Amino acid sequence: MITRLIGNERDDEARAILVKYHANGDSNHPLVKLEMAEMVESLRKEGMLTWRNFFDLRVLFKSRSRRYRMMLNVSFSWFGQFSGNNIASYYLPYLLENVGVADTNTKLLLNIIYAITGWIPAMAGARCHDIIGRRKMLLGCTVGMAVCLAIAAGTAAGYINTGSRSSSSASIAFIYLFGSVFAFAFTSMQPVYPGEVMSNDMRGKGMGVSQLTSGLAGFVNTFAAPVALKNIRYWFYVFFVFWDLFEFAFIYFFYVETKGRTLEELDEVFEAPNPRKASTTPIALRRQLPVGQIDEEEPKHETVV
Repeated sequence: MITRLIGNERDDEARAILVKYHANGDSNHPLVKLEMAEMVESLRKEGMLTWRNFFDLRVLFKSRSRRYRMMLNVSFSWFGQFSGNNIASYYLPYLLENVGVADTNTKLLLNIIYAITGWIPAMAGARCHDIIGRRKMLLGCTVGMAVCLAIAAGTAAGYINTGSRSSSSASIAFIYLFGSVFAFAFTSMQPVYPGEVMSNDMRGKGMGVSQLTSGLAGFVNTFAAPVALKNIRYWFYVFFVFWDLFEFAFIYFFYVETKGRTLEELDEVFEAPNPRKASTTPIALRRQLPVGQIDEEEPKHETVV
């Protein structure tokens, strides 16, 4: 919104928004001048989109930094639908039958409880994005999911082999815990991270690709999961244990940390030789410079059409 105002020479309106929400009403705060300068520079490099650009997908892949951004966008969108979460949510009745829960009313009640236990951690996770950081949340989440699924698989095997009710109860408990761990990081971050890693001129098309990727992952789950649950049962959990560990490694080596950075500051991160490393180094204290160290004159820019 602010970049569009600047691109259409409505600087005063853009500045008023920054003053209100980023500087607590202080129109002379150096942060306002810094962010205005960053946005003007970003628009100078990228320009404003026109109708001619709507179907031009080259903007997503035309440089190394943009391909890196798309790698994060697509991988996160796939991980968000293919980490074992859809199996637990869509096919919970199958999972319950595998550990001896056959009563329809009981399965319905457990489905309702599962939805609630996902909603609460997702709300908590949304609050923690800028406290813990995206990378730490995702890394901790993927390890936690792998552990929960490993224990769920082991206890499900114990029930199948021995008929132990305690094994059945433990398996159900860890399926629920898995859902809570997933919701804390992935559910709360799905509307945020794919858009954050896109530049201004990539964001619309990039989010379209994100939705397409999520749909493809859901398509695979819809057709593969029932067959797998019927034929290999708890071994399907084991598959996702190793897949979630792969996600952990991928996130560790490639994902950038966006906590505490503006979208314009992320442009510098993605232009670095190693974006992941650049994102995990301390943020430059540019925002804390005294007013005198920031140019008093507002940045000038040409009209962008």
